[in-house]
This record gives sequence, C-alpha cells and structure tokens, in this order.
Amino acid sequence: MSDNSFGYELESVANNYIKYRPMYPAKLYDTILAFLNNGSEADDRRGLVVDVGCGSGQCTRELSKHFKSVIGIDNSAAQLTEAKQFCAGLDNVEFKLLAAENLSSAFEEGSVDLITAGMAVHWFDMKAFYSASLRVLKSRGALAVFGYLIPTLYNKEANDIFHHQIFRGIFERYYPSGVYRLFDEYKEEFSVMKLYFDDTVRDDSFKIEYNFSVNEIFGLLRSAPQYCYYKEDHPEHPDDVDIALEKLTEIYKPNSRDEKVARGWTPIFLLLGRKPSSDSQIGRQEAKMIEPRLL
Repeated sequence: MSDNSFGYELESVANNYIKYRPMYPAKLYDTILAFLNNGSEADDRRGLVVDVGCGSGQCTRELSKHFKSVIGIDNSAAQLTEAKQFCAGLDNVEFKLLAAENLSSAFEEGSVDLITAGMAVHWFDMKAFYSASLRVLKSRGALAVFGYLIPTLYNKEANDIFHHQIFRGIFERYYPSGVYRLFDEYKEEFSVMKLYFDDTVRDDSFKIEYNFSVNEIFGLLRSAPQYCYYKEDHPEHPDDVDIALEKLTEIYKPNSRDEKVARGWTPIFLLLGRKPSSDSQIGRQEAKMIEPRLL
C-alpha cells in the first residue's frame, strides 16, 4: 500500500467503486466473527476493529454492526470521501488517511481486537503489514484477509469478451504487480501468514453471485483504474473497450440498459490468523524475528 494508491485516488474510480463493487455475503462476516473468540460477544472481543484498505467503506459499514468502534484506514483521500458519505450517521465509525504498513503509528500496542483487509492486501508490503498488525492486535486478536476475482459470466460468449478480451486482455498492460497476487488467490499471502500467526485458516467456500444490467457491467469497468488509464491513452471513439461493450449489449439484447440480464459469479478467498500468545511456539519465534523490525 505504502503511499501509492494505485489509481484508486482518481475521483471517477472512487465514485464508481462505491456504486458498482459488490458487497460481501453475511456468511463471510459470520465466519470471521466466529473465528474471533468463537463468536462470543461475552468475552470482550467486540471493542475495536480496524478495516485496513477500507476503500469506500463497504466492509467498514457492515463491521459497525458488531463492534463498539470501527476505524477504516486507506491511503486514498478520494476513497475516504466516499466512505465517509456511505457511513454517514454511524456514531461508532471513523476514518483515517493512513498506509497499512503504518498501523503502529496510529494505534497503541495491543489495542485492537480484529484487523480486516478486504480486496486490499495485494497492494501492501505484506511482511511489514503482518508485523504492524501483530504489534497493535491484542493477545489472541485476529486478522482477516479476503478478496475475490474478476466475475465470470455464465454466458460463454459474453465472458470471453468481458473477462478475457477486456480484463485479461486490453487492461493487462496497466496492471501493477500486486494484481497478480490477487489473481493467484492470495496463496503467497497465506504461506507468509503462517509464519506470523497462530491458528491460520484458509476458507474458499464463499462466492458472490451477480445479476448485472448492462449499465452495471459498464460501471464495474469504470471502477477499475485500468479503464481510466486506457481511456487516457486512447482518446479516439469508439475504442476497443467501446466496441467490446457494444458486443456485450448485442449478446444480451436487453430491453433497457438497466434490465438485469447478465448472470455470473466469483469466488471469495478468506484467510484467518490469530496473534500468537507469548508462550506459543510461533509467539516465541516471532518475538525474536519480528519485534526488532517493529522498533
């Protein structure tokens, strides 16, 4: 994450992100909360959650239902502007402009019950983020990292255009390296998490089901910074993206651009880990390996 917002600082991207990016299913949050102290609110595990790389606040808002205090952090001011509007009126929510790796500069050691990072950790310096998370989490506090892939449309012809021609074709040259960590479904992130956290769990049982209108497909594209970069490089009209989108419209033949015609899905991958206690094997190792990097 560092100080680079990877294009999510663009106002048009932030505006479309809150409108067209999907919400996570309730079961995902239930699983995270169950992992955090077996889902019991009686053991004072519902104090503070920090939503890292919170973007426009979709997860932050949902987490506010379960915790006394929720703080969303992001290094994009444009995304935080959208998040503040989306979470307006929620007294237990606040936001900070902060890089993920700098958690320990804003939160006291051992003060956080849960840290979440949805569709974000692939932008972070992974080891620095894990180290900072260990510093601010309470003993046996939890980290939840999750993400999803580009939607797959059930119509094969439409999916070839949407998925392969646009996202894995036209946009490919604009992807920073972090995107490929996402495409790899956080395999490296989980391997490294095991070195830092106890009780690590990977859960691939979740998915998001879509029923898009043509306008929503267009909006999802516009929520990607690569769309803006491509448009800057191709001011001519129509360009290859315009032509591809027109082909999608011809395939689905909607009565209006707001008609729900394009069904699809995407997998969600969830990584969970717990801060080691000082007397655990990992805890003793990490006290030697990580602590000097945090000072």
